[in-house]
Amino acid sequence: MSGWAGSTRAQRLPRDWPARRKATKERAGGRCEGVDLAGTGTRTHVADCSGIGSECDHDQRGDDHSLSNLRWLSAECHQAKTIAERPTRARPKPSHPGLI
Repeated sequence: MSGWAGSTRAQRLPRDWPARRKATKERAGGRCEGVDLAGTGTRTHVADCSGIGSECDHDQRGDDHSLSNLRWLSAECHQAKTIAERPTRARPKPSHPGLI
């Protein structure tokens, strides 16, 4: 299943999204701009980053499509950022069988 399945994200993109995506890629020179997974303001690349950007991503989640909020990322850095942004779900602790 695609990450876009069931999402309204594509409909919420501005009409000039292709131009914004292109401008983001050109600004980055086609190279991955890295991600700030630690929240320190410093961008780094994940260990398996190819250095070649291929995806346009929003720095801050939501619908701010301004160029200042867009980054050009490698597939590897984008995937790591997406995983880091997923909410963690606390799993209930199973009861010990001897306590039932």
